[in-house]
Amino acid sequence: MQKTYWTLFVLCLVGIILSFVLCVTVIILFCKRLLNLKYFIGYTLALFLTALVSTYQFGFCIRDYDFAKNNTFAEETLTVIEFTKVKRDLDGNGQISYSKPKFYIHEKDEYIILHTKDVEIGKTYRVRYYPNTKICEILYCIE
Repeated sequence: MQKTYWTLFVLCLVGIILSFVLCVTVIILFCKRLLNLKYFIGYTLALFLTALVSTYQFGFCIRDYDFAKNNTFAEETLTVIEFTKVKRDLDGNGQISYSKPKFYIHEKDEYIILHTKDVEIGKTYRVRYYPNTKICEILYCIE
């Protein structure tokens, strides 16, 4: 769980820095007339969107930074209510995989969506997770 967090942290940071550096490079190429307007607009928009998504996700990482640094986390007893993401295999074999389950938090009487796949609807689990990035680890199944 902590390795996943630090990977996400680094990827977001690299995405922000790389987008900024490449955007400056594209502007310099455009000013020197080595890049036409159509490519300039396309590259700039793509880099802007990459920086925006990286910054948005990096905000969640910053909020969970103290948890990851101190190796702490939220630990709750959760029951799977439903899956919020369904992926169908388009190879023709008809396999379906479910992810991002919606959990019911017993102690708080709330719902939360976490990033995991290895759970079943209706079962109760003991789960560790980071509250902002929603990265989780299933400890054990209660039912």
